[in-house]
Amino acid sequence: FGVKKPSLRDDIYNKILPAYKTNIAIDTSPHFNKFFRYFKECRNEEVAEFIGLIKDKTFLRYNATEDDKVFRGKAKDIYLPNPDLKAWFETKPDTNFLLLDEYREMVDEKDHANLMKFLELLGIVSFPRIMDVGHDQYRRKQISDNDKKIDGLEELLIQIDDKKSKVLWKMLSEKWNIY
Repeated sequence: FGVKKPSLRDDIYNKILPAYKTNIAIDTSPHFNKFFRYFKECRNEEVAEFIGLIKDKTFLRYNATEDDKVFRGKAKDIYLPNPDLKAWFETKPDTNFLLLDEYREMVDEKDHANLMKFLELLGIVSFPRIMDVGHDQYRRKQISDNDKKIDGLEELLIQIDDKKSKVLWKMLSEKWNIY
């Protein structure tokens, strides 16, 4: 009949991405696989544009240490669940950690390096983020508008002990160039 299945690119750009602009509930479960597959197929010069289009979409699965309930969120709000970060955020149990094992199970083992690169480009990080100090804190503490903080540091310092001191030293010394 001459009707062919739409290309993966057409499916993503013409169906999936426009659905995120509506207030209608959407099933995002198949989107990760399509986004990842397209990322692998993308020409190098197209990758940045593609990542820019999807990085603010709420399609990544995560949970917080305090809760086994699974949520979907944006990469910029989610951390990679490595032992150092888990220890860093032990005192901040509402921190969002990617369900990395689920994603590793979704892709071939040979694609694990590509998966990690994809997640990194989306904005999933393996170190505490630098955050703007919230507006509510400006009024309370007379902090300037351009002050920053390291996510989880205040909570860690409040409950510092030998173990947390080692985590603090390791994380800051390894990532000092970022801060």
